[in-house]
Amino acid sequence: LDAYESSKAVIYRTDTGKELGVHGKGYQAVAPKQMIDVTRNIIERSDLNTTGLQETIRTSHDGSRTFVQYRLPDHTYSTPDGDSASLSLLAISSFDGTWPFMISAAAIQQACTNLQVFVSGEVAVFKAKHTRHLNIEMGGRVITKALDLFENERELWSQWSNEAMT
Repeated sequence: LDAYESSKAVIYRTDTGKELGVHGKGYQAVAPKQMIDVTRNIIERSDLNTTGLQETIRTSHDGSRTFVQYRLPDHTYSTPDGDSASLSLLAISSFDGTWPFMISAAAIQQACTNLQVFVSGEVAVFKAKHTRHLNIEMGGRVITKALDLFENERELWSQWSNEAMT
């Protein structure tokens, strides 16, 4: 018999042995703790008003899908239609290939481990496939920079949204 090398790799739980996903060699897994840490770092590095901060972490399918959501009820901004919105951050990732890696900051965001993800009123989104080139730390820096830019320029963007275009 010739030796055989598989083109696939299995991600499994070390505590239960349960299979979480089967991927090609180019797949890069993102551990839930790593994703949560990067998202927490965004909040720590930014000037967001964290009063009343709420953190929600959910996993499903034996740990193959995870999302973390932060609601910042006291960090509000005016929307172009004159309403007010509070900011939230959402990060999602999966080992079973159902979700890409994504971090977003927006007014309205929902995620459900049955695969539904809804983002509206986006301030910033970083989304990438789970390839060997995935750099979630860079994604965190992109979101942090976008939040800083948004905070510094939101009055200007508000003015622009009221200008008539032909």
